[in-house]
Amino acid sequence: MYIMMSISPRLFAMILAFLGFTGFSIGDAVYKALSAHADFATNAFLGSAVGMICLILYGIPSGKLKGAIFIEKRNLHILRGIIVCFQFLLAVYTFSLLPLATAYSLIFCAPFLTAVLARLYLNETVSRVAVITIIIGLLGVLVVLRPGFNVMSIGYLTAIGTALFVAYMNVLARKIGPQKDHGFAFAFYALLFILLVAGGIALYQGGPIPLSLWPLYLLAGVTSVAGTILLPLSFTMAPASLLAPIHYIQIVWGVLLGWLLFGDIPDAWTITGITIIVGAGLFLIRHPSGKI
Repeated sequence: MYIMMSISPRLFAMILAFLGFTGFSIGDAVYKALSAHADFATNAFLGSAVGMICLILYGIPSGKLKGAIFIEKRNLHILRGIIVCFQFLLAVYTFSLLPLATAYSLIFCAPFLTAVLARLYLNETVSRVAVITIIIGLLGVLVVLRPGFNVMSIGYLTAIGTALFVAYMNVLARKIGPQKDHGFAFAFYALLFILLVAGGIALYQGGPIPLSLWPLYLLAGVTSVAGTILLPLSFTMAPASLLAPIHYIQIVWGVLLGWLLFGDIPDAWTITGITIIVGAGLFLIRHPSGKI
Protein backbone atom coordinates (compact mmCIF):
# COMPACT_ATOMS: atom_id res chain seq x y z
CA MET A 1 0.00 0.00 0.00
CA TYR A 2 2.82 2.41 0.87
CA ILE A 3 4.51 1.70 -2.48
CA MET A 4 1.28 2.50 -4.39
CA MET A 5 0.83 5.73 -2.42
CA SER A 6 4.40 6.78 -3.23
CA ILE A 7 3.86 6.41 -6.99
CA SER A 8 2.47 9.38 -8.88
CA PRO A 9 -0.93 8.86 -10.56
CA ARG A 10 0.62 9.26 -14.01
CA LEU A 11 3.32 6.67 -13.35
CA PHE A 12 0.73 4.29 -11.87
CA ALA A 13 -1.43 4.78 -14.98
CA MET A 14 1.55 3.99 -17.21
CA ILE A 15 2.20 0.80 -15.24
CA LEU A 16 -1.46 -0.24 -15.61
CA ALA A 17 -1.35 0.49 -19.36
CA PHE A 18 1.85 -1.53 -19.71
CA LEU A 19 0.29 -4.46 -17.84
CA GLY A 20 -2.89 -4.17 -19.90
CA PHE A 21 -1.13 -4.25 -23.27
CA THR A 22 1.14 -7.03 -22.00
CA GLY A 23 -1.94 -9.03 -21.06
CA PHE A 24 -3.27 -8.72 -24.59
CA SER A 25 0.12 -9.78 -26.00
CA ILE A 26 0.24 -12.88 -23.82
CA GLY A 27 -3.31 -13.75 -24.88
CA ASP A 28 -2.37 -13.35 -28.56
CA ALA A 29 0.65 -15.64 -28.13
CA VAL A 30 -1.53 -18.25 -26.43
CA TYR A 31 -4.06 -18.13 -29.27
CA LYS A 32 -1.22 -18.64 -31.74
CA ALA A 33 -0.02 -21.67 -29.75
CA LEU A 34 -3.57 -23.06 -29.61
CA SER A 35 -3.91 -22.76 -33.40
CA ALA A 36 -1.77 -25.90 -33.72
CA HIS A 37 -4.38 -27.92 -31.81
CA ALA A 38 -7.82 -26.50 -32.67
CA ASP A 39 -9.53 -24.29 -35.27
CA PHE A 40 -9.55 -20.53 -34.75
CA ALA A 41 -13.30 -20.32 -34.00
CA THR A 42 -13.11 -22.92 -31.23
CA ASN A 43 -10.11 -21.14 -29.74
CA ALA A 44 -11.85 -17.76 -29.90
CA PHE A 45 -15.04 -19.16 -28.36
CA LEU A 46 -13.42 -20.99 -25.45
CA GLY A 47 -10.97 -18.19 -24.63
CA SER A 48 -13.78 -15.64 -24.73
CA ALA A 49 -16.04 -17.88 -22.63
CA VAL A 50 -13.42 -17.85 -19.89
CA GLY A 51 -13.12 -14.09 -20.33
CA MET A 52 -16.88 -13.57 -20.07
CA ILE A 53 -17.05 -15.64 -16.87
CA CYS A 54 -14.29 -13.49 -15.34
CA LEU A 55 -16.02 -10.31 -16.53
CA ILE A 56 -19.37 -11.33 -15.03
CA LEU A 57 -17.78 -12.35 -11.72
CA TYR A 58 -16.21 -8.89 -11.60
CA GLY A 59 -19.23 -7.02 -12.95
CA ILE A 60 -22.04 -8.35 -10.76
CA PRO A 61 -20.73 -7.33 -7.31
CA SER A 62 -19.40 -4.02 -8.64
CA GLY A 63 -22.67 -3.13 -10.39
CA LYS A 64 -20.85 -2.65 -13.69
CA LEU A 65 -22.77 -5.45 -15.43
CA LYS A 66 -26.13 -3.79 -14.75
CA GLY A 67 -24.67 -0.46 -15.87
CA ALA A 68 -23.49 -2.00 -19.15
CA ILE A 69 -26.92 -3.48 -19.91
CA PHE A 70 -28.72 -0.17 -19.35
CA ILE A 71 -25.96 2.13 -20.60
CA GLU A 72 -26.75 5.14 -22.80
CA LYS A 73 -26.13 4.82 -26.55
CA ARG A 74 -26.57 1.08 -26.20
CA ASN A 75 -27.21 0.66 -29.95
CA LEU A 76 -23.77 2.11 -30.68
CA HIS A 77 -22.24 -0.19 -28.08
CA ILE A 78 -23.95 -3.15 -29.77
CA LEU A 79 -22.66 -2.05 -33.19
CA ARG A 80 -19.16 -1.65 -31.77
CA GLY A 81 -19.41 -5.08 -30.17
CA ILE A 82 -20.25 -6.63 -33.55
CA ILE A 83 -17.27 -4.89 -35.16
CA VAL A 84 -14.93 -5.98 -32.34
CA CYS A 85 -16.23 -9.52 -32.74
CA PHE A 86 -15.12 -9.73 -36.37
CA GLN A 87 -11.88 -7.88 -35.58
CA PHE A 88 -11.06 -10.42 -32.88
CA LEU A 89 -11.89 -13.43 -35.04
CA LEU A 90 -9.75 -12.08 -37.87
CA ALA A 91 -6.92 -11.38 -35.42
CA VAL A 92 -6.99 -14.92 -33.97
CA TYR A 93 -6.97 -16.31 -37.52
CA THR A 94 -4.12 -13.98 -38.49
CA PHE A 95 -1.98 -15.08 -35.54
CA SER A 96 -2.38 -18.68 -36.72
CA LEU A 97 -0.90 -17.76 -40.12
CA LEU A 98 1.79 -15.14 -39.45
CA PRO A 99 4.64 -14.58 -37.00
CA LEU A 100 3.50 -12.37 -34.12
CA ALA A 101 5.84 -9.49 -35.03
CA THR A 102 4.67 -9.45 -38.66
CA ALA A 103 1.01 -9.62 -37.66
CA TYR A 104 1.41 -6.77 -35.16
CA SER A 105 3.29 -4.58 -37.62
CA LEU A 106 0.43 -4.81 -40.14
CA ILE A 107 -2.34 -4.48 -37.56
CA PHE A 108 -0.62 -1.37 -36.23
CA CYS A 109 -1.49 0.54 -39.38
CA ALA A 110 -4.83 0.99 -37.57
CA PRO A 111 -3.93 4.50 -36.23
CA PHE A 112 -3.47 5.74 -39.79
CA LEU A 113 -6.73 4.17 -40.94
CA THR A 114 -8.46 5.63 -37.87
CA ALA A 115 -7.33 9.12 -38.86
CA VAL A 116 -8.70 8.62 -42.36
CA LEU A 117 -12.05 7.23 -41.16
CA ALA A 118 -12.38 9.95 -38.52
CA ARG A 119 -12.08 12.51 -41.33
CA LEU A 120 -14.74 10.70 -43.38
CA TYR A 121 -17.26 9.86 -40.65
CA LEU A 122 -16.61 12.38 -37.87
CA ASN A 123 -15.44 15.28 -40.04
CA GLU A 124 -12.29 15.61 -37.95
CA THR A 125 -9.59 17.83 -39.41
CA VAL A 126 -6.49 16.09 -40.73
CA SER A 127 -3.55 18.44 -41.23
CA ARG A 128 -1.12 18.27 -44.14
CA VAL A 129 1.63 17.04 -41.83
CA ALA A 130 -0.68 14.31 -40.51
CA VAL A 131 -1.50 13.24 -44.08
CA ILE A 132 2.22 12.94 -44.85
CA THR A 133 2.69 10.94 -41.64
CA ILE A 134 -0.14 8.59 -42.61
CA ILE A 135 1.42 8.05 -46.05
CA ILE A 136 4.81 7.30 -44.46
CA GLY A 137 3.19 4.81 -42.08
CA LEU A 138 1.41 3.04 -44.92
CA LEU A 139 4.72 2.89 -46.82
CA GLY A 140 6.06 1.04 -43.79
CA VAL A 141 3.25 -1.48 -44.29
CA LEU A 142 4.36 -1.95 -47.89
CA VAL A 143 7.91 -2.61 -46.68
CA VAL A 144 6.63 -5.37 -44.38
CA LEU A 145 4.66 -6.83 -47.29
CA ARG A 146 7.86 -6.74 -49.41
CA PRO A 147 8.39 -4.83 -52.67
CA GLY A 148 6.14 -6.13 -55.41
CA PHE A 149 3.93 -8.15 -53.01
CA ASN A 150 5.85 -11.25 -54.04
CA VAL A 151 4.96 -13.13 -50.86
CA MET A 152 1.39 -11.87 -50.40
CA SER A 153 -0.73 -14.44 -48.57
CA ILE A 154 -4.12 -14.65 -46.90
CA GLY A 155 -2.43 -13.84 -43.58
CA TYR A 156 -1.38 -10.40 -44.80
CA LEU A 157 -4.89 -9.68 -46.04
CA THR A 158 -6.52 -10.76 -42.76
CA ALA A 159 -4.01 -8.66 -40.80
CA ILE A 160 -4.89 -5.56 -42.81
CA GLY A 161 -8.57 -6.44 -42.47
CA THR A 162 -8.07 -6.64 -38.71
CA ALA A 163 -6.51 -3.17 -38.76
CA LEU A 164 -9.49 -1.82 -40.68
CA PHE A 165 -11.92 -3.24 -38.11
CA VAL A 166 -9.78 -1.75 -35.32
CA ALA A 167 -10.03 1.64 -37.03
CA TYR A 168 -13.83 1.40 -37.26
CA MET A 169 -13.88 0.31 -33.61
CA ASN A 170 -11.87 3.39 -32.62
CA VAL A 171 -14.11 5.75 -34.60
CA LEU A 172 -17.21 4.30 -32.94
CA ALA A 173 -15.58 4.68 -29.51
CA ARG A 174 -15.03 8.38 -30.29
CA LYS A 175 -18.64 8.72 -31.43
CA ILE A 176 -19.88 7.11 -28.21
CA GLY A 177 -17.70 9.47 -26.19
CA PRO A 178 -16.76 9.28 -22.51
CA GLN A 179 -19.24 7.40 -20.33
CA LYS A 180 -19.18 5.92 -16.87
CA ASP A 181 -17.87 2.33 -17.01
CA HIS A 182 -17.67 2.49 -20.81
CA GLY A 183 -14.61 0.23 -20.72
CA PHE A 184 -16.61 -2.56 -19.08
CA ALA A 185 -19.46 -2.06 -21.56
CA PHE A 186 -17.02 -2.22 -24.48
CA ALA A 187 -15.68 -5.56 -23.21
CA PHE A 188 -19.11 -7.00 -22.37
CA TYR A 189 -20.71 -6.41 -25.78
CA ALA A 190 -17.57 -7.51 -27.61
CA LEU A 191 -17.37 -10.81 -25.72
CA LEU A 192 -21.12 -11.34 -26.10
CA PHE A 193 -21.00 -11.24 -29.90
CA ILE A 194 -17.73 -13.18 -30.07
CA LEU A 195 -19.40 -15.98 -28.12
CA LEU A 196 -22.44 -15.95 -30.42
CA VAL A 197 -20.55 -15.86 -33.74
CA ALA A 198 -17.51 -17.97 -32.81
CA GLY A 199 -19.75 -20.44 -30.99
CA GLY A 200 -21.88 -20.92 -34.08
CA ILE A 201 -18.82 -21.53 -36.27
CA ALA A 202 -17.24 -23.83 -33.68
CA LEU A 203 -20.39 -25.97 -33.47
CA TYR A 204 -20.19 -26.48 -37.22
CA GLN A 205 -16.49 -27.30 -37.57
CA GLY A 206 -15.13 -27.82 -34.05
CA GLY A 207 -14.17 -31.07 -32.37
CA PRO A 208 -13.36 -32.42 -28.89
CA ILE A 209 -10.81 -30.42 -26.89
CA PRO A 210 -8.10 -32.28 -24.91
CA LEU A 211 -8.07 -31.49 -21.20
CA SER A 212 -4.40 -30.52 -21.49
CA LEU A 213 -5.39 -27.39 -23.47
CA TRP A 214 -7.77 -25.96 -20.89
CA PRO A 215 -5.02 -24.21 -18.87
CA LEU A 216 -4.13 -22.33 -22.07
CA TYR A 217 -7.73 -21.26 -22.60
CA LEU A 218 -7.83 -20.12 -18.98
CA LEU A 219 -4.63 -18.11 -19.49
CA ALA A 220 -5.90 -16.54 -22.73
CA GLY A 221 -9.21 -15.55 -21.17
CA VAL A 222 -7.78 -14.17 -17.93
CA THR A 223 -4.99 -12.14 -19.56
CA SER A 224 -7.33 -10.67 -22.17
CA VAL A 225 -9.90 -9.62 -19.55
CA ALA A 226 -7.10 -8.19 -17.38
CA GLY A 227 -6.10 -6.02 -20.32
CA THR A 228 -9.72 -5.05 -20.93
CA ILE A 229 -10.12 -3.89 -17.33
CA LEU A 230 -6.71 -2.30 -16.76
CA LEU A 231 -6.55 -0.21 -19.94
CA PRO A 232 -9.76 1.83 -19.48
CA LEU A 233 -8.76 2.34 -15.84
CA SER A 234 -5.34 3.65 -16.85
CA PHE A 235 -6.85 6.11 -19.34
CA THR A 236 -8.98 7.61 -16.57
CA MET A 237 -5.82 8.44 -14.61
CA ALA A 238 -3.59 10.04 -17.25
CA PRO A 239 -3.87 11.78 -20.66
CA ALA A 240 -4.29 9.56 -23.72
CA SER A 241 -1.28 11.25 -25.36
CA LEU A 242 0.88 9.88 -22.52
CA LEU A 243 -0.48 6.34 -22.55
CA ALA A 244 -1.24 5.66 -26.23
CA PRO A 245 2.44 5.23 -27.24
CA ILE A 246 2.71 2.38 -24.71
CA HIS A 247 0.48 0.41 -27.09
CA TYR A 248 3.55 -0.20 -29.23
CA ILE A 249 5.00 -2.40 -26.48
CA GLN A 250 2.91 -5.11 -28.14
CA ILE A 251 5.29 -5.11 -31.11
CA VAL A 252 8.21 -5.60 -28.71
CA TRP A 253 6.34 -8.47 -27.04
CA GLY A 254 5.50 -9.84 -30.49
CA VAL A 255 9.18 -10.02 -31.40
CA LEU A 256 10.23 -11.50 -28.04
CA LEU A 257 7.39 -14.03 -27.66
CA GLY A 258 7.59 -14.99 -31.33
CA TRP A 259 11.30 -15.73 -30.92
CA LEU A 260 11.08 -17.49 -27.54
CA LEU A 261 7.94 -19.56 -28.16
CA PHE A 262 7.85 -20.14 -31.91
CA GLY A 263 11.39 -19.50 -33.15
CA ASP A 264 10.24 -16.62 -35.38
CA ILE A 265 13.00 -14.10 -36.05
CA PRO A 266 11.97 -11.01 -38.07
CA ASP A 267 14.04 -10.40 -41.19
CA ALA A 268 15.55 -7.05 -42.22
CA TRP A 269 12.50 -6.02 -44.29
CA THR A 270 10.12 -6.66 -41.39
CA ILE A 271 12.31 -4.80 -38.89
CA THR A 272 12.61 -1.84 -41.26
CA GLY A 273 8.85 -1.76 -41.82
CA ILE A 274 8.16 -2.01 -38.09
CA THR A 275 10.53 0.90 -37.44
CA ILE A 276 8.75 3.08 -40.03
CA ILE A 277 5.26 2.15 -38.76
CA VAL A 278 6.13 2.70 -35.11
CA GLY A 279 7.91 5.99 -35.79
CA ALA A 280 5.05 7.37 -37.86
CA GLY A 281 2.46 6.08 -35.40
CA LEU A 282 4.18 7.66 -32.42
CA PHE A 283 4.45 10.97 -34.26
CA LEU A 284 0.75 10.86 -35.17
CA ILE A 285 -0.20 10.12 -31.54
CA ARG A 286 2.02 12.83 -30.08
CA HIS A 287 1.17 15.43 -32.73
CA PRO A 288 -2.43 14.73 -33.86
CA SER A 289 -2.88 18.31 -35.06
CA GLY A 290 0.23 18.12 -37.21
CA LYS A 291 2.06 20.75 -35.18
CA ILE A 292 5.64 19.89 -34.25
